[in-house]
Amino acid sequence: MNKDIVKEIKESVFQLDCINIELIQNTKNNPKIYSGPGLIYQEKDGALKYKMFPPEDINIIEYDNFFNFPKLGEMIGEEEYYSLKILDIANNEWFSERIQLNKSISSVMSKMIVSGDINLLEQKKKYKKDSERSY
Repeated sequence: MNKDIVKEIKESVFQLDCINIELIQNTKNNPKIYSGPGLIYQEKDGALKYKMFPPEDINIIEYDNFFNFPKLGEMIGEEEYYSLKILDIANNEWFSERIQLNKSISSVMSKMIVSGDINLLEQKKKYKKDSERSY
């Protein structure tokens, strides 16, 4: 991680514009996958959050089924968590696990927004730009 990013995190002003954010459900049987452009940002209290804008139209049935909250005292199953893969505008790949989703509908554009908290964000590697790749 470069010094500028470390400084932004220390000052609680970190923001990362993302070409693609992909959320993959933690299950082996037909995992739900949400993807689209978005951003990672830091709240003033230091908490990291993500916001992703799926390009597809809203599937109202899936949206209604999303809010299946566990009953009081019930364990949250692994299938309720997602893995987060990010490609930022500088071609860096980022990753996080055990992400929970919050979905909302933008009242202005009637589009779904997927958001949530990030506990740990890791930078994996830097992708080569198309002009640098050897095919």
